[in-house]
Amino acid sequence: MTRVSTGMAYQRVITDMRRNQAELARLQEGVGNGKRVQKPSDDPAAATRALDINESLTRIEQYATNSRQADQRLGLEDSTLEGVQNVLNRVKELALAANSGTQTDETRGAIGAEVEQRLAELLDLANVRDANGHYLFAGFKGDTLPFTMSGASALYSGDQGEREVQISTTRRVQVGDSGDRVFMRVPGGNGRFSVSADAANTGAATMAAGSVADPSAFTGDSYSVRFTAPGTFDVVNDTLGVTVLAAQAYGDGAKIAFDGIDTRITGQPAAGDRFDLTPGGAKPIFDTLSDFVSAMQSGTSSPAARAKLDQSMNGIIDSLDQALNHVLEVRTTVGARQNAVESVGVQNEDLEFELRSTLAEVQGLDLTAAISSLQQRIGALEAVQASFAAVSRLSLFDYLR
Repeated sequence: MTRVSTGMAYQRVITDMRRNQAELARLQEGVGNGKRVQKPSDDPAAATRALDINESLTRIEQYATNSRQADQRLGLEDSTLEGVQNVLNRVKELALAANSGTQTDETRGAIGAEVEQRLAELLDLANVRDANGHYLFAGFKGDTLPFTMSGASALYSGDQGEREVQISTTRRVQVGDSGDRVFMRVPGGNGRFSVSADAANTGAATMAAGSVADPSAFTGDSYSVRFTAPGTFDVVNDTLGVTVLAAQAYGDGAKIAFDGIDTRITGQPAAGDRFDLTPGGAKPIFDTLSDFVSAMQSGTSSPAARAKLDQSMNGIIDSLDQALNHVLEVRTTVGARQNAVESVGVQNEDLEFELRSTLAEVQGLDLTAAISSLQQRIGALEAVQASFAAVSRLSLFDYLR
């Protein structure tokens, strides 16, 4: 009986020691890391809540990474488009200078040479790469060189894809524009229609870009102004094949109005001269600069040749204005997206702060109470250890000694 009772006493003391050591270790770990819940069994409800909060924090950290990458890419696009604007502004300065009557074939040749350099600069900007080595304006085909020149025209090898990234639970932001949208789909002429002189004209007249004065009457059809004599013209709707105005008296610089369109012709036309008004389509920026270079290579040996150059330059200046407006519009949308990234980033930071505060409440440890419990547990462990030392001396041999 004595041996059994002694064994039971030993076991009881050892069990108490292990329990106290385990509780002491748990308290020490809690005091060390400041967490009340060390494992799910400590508080299942709090552990589940903490797990949900940590998952939310992980998502926010990913959103923050996405936002930084989005801001970098949008910043690169904005600075690149600023470079495009600088190129176009310089080319417009050259166009206005080239359209002056004081220019000679030699000076126009020099202007054309600079425009060629500006065209090459524009091509470099359109083929810029982002920090990951992907072409910024290639759409989803980021590894494909988007723009190459084929003669006087640019070829686009990218696609119309526009990349997006997730920057919050409910918000995605576009982080790029396709090169097709930025450089190729630029409105031509005045944005509604384009004006050109027939290549066979022999007179010295030019037509203004014109405008849509009455949108309700504007048809979008193709028209031509045809001079039946130097002082008489007809206006024909070429789409329908009908004459809109017949045998109109021509006055130098007088307004010509039909089907919602206002325009003017100045100079001295010749019988058989013709001016065409066609629906405004897309005019790639590269083509406008190529047209400028070609215009600077043409001569002005006659009034008719000078009129053709003036007509070409008027169209080029109009196209440059359209290109500048178009690039500005794209930059405006890029800026709006940058503002959205910044705004959502601030919201994410606020949400992260709230989640971390809640997590601290869920997992947080009352340090004063924990230290008090730790001291109590140390005292209990020491008491058990003392009991164990006393029990271990209760043997017959000790008694006989």
